[in-house]
Amino acid sequence: MIPKRLLRKATMSVGGCAAPAFMLLLVLVLMVGCAGVGKRLQPPRVQIAGIELRQMKGLEAVFRVDLRVMNGNESAVEIRGVDCSLEINGKPFAAGVSRTGVKIDSFETEIVPVTVYSSVVDMVRGVFDLPTRKALSYRISGRVRLGAGAIPSLIPFSAEGTLAPEMLRQ
Repeated sequence: MIPKRLLRKATMSVGGCAAPAFMLLLVLVLMVGCAGVGKRLQPPRVQIAGIELRQMKGLEAVFRVDLRVMNGNESAVEIRGVDCSLEINGKPFAAGVSRTGVKIDSFETEIVPVTVYSSVVDMVRGVFDLPTRKALSYRISGRVRLGAGAIPSLIPFSAEGTLAPEMLRQ
């Protein structure tokens, strides 16, 4: 049951509550009007375009992984950075980060280079049976950090596929 005094306030004449009603209407219009400003972005599709061994030192190897990033959104996205982890044959292989300033137009793709680091132990575990395999399975996952104004600003990604063993030899 609604108390009479609240019911009286709710049914006041239009002249008595014009200011609060106008403010409520203004807030609602602003909320609806701003809803499209920060469009929600779909996660990018990511796949490995290439792997290049850059350096071997001590117990660590440094690779450059070229990621093909596909923007399936209706607006361009600016990629400020990428962090990722790479598994080969179901075993951890390498992880790394990259600061980049790549802009990908709507429905376009770009190559985003990422430097990843692998310990010798992880490398051996990941490619132990390399000579007997015709292809290596990989899984790459991580996050893409987008430029200012993007909602969300951090988009997770994950991709799986196969690599020819020749891509890891060099």
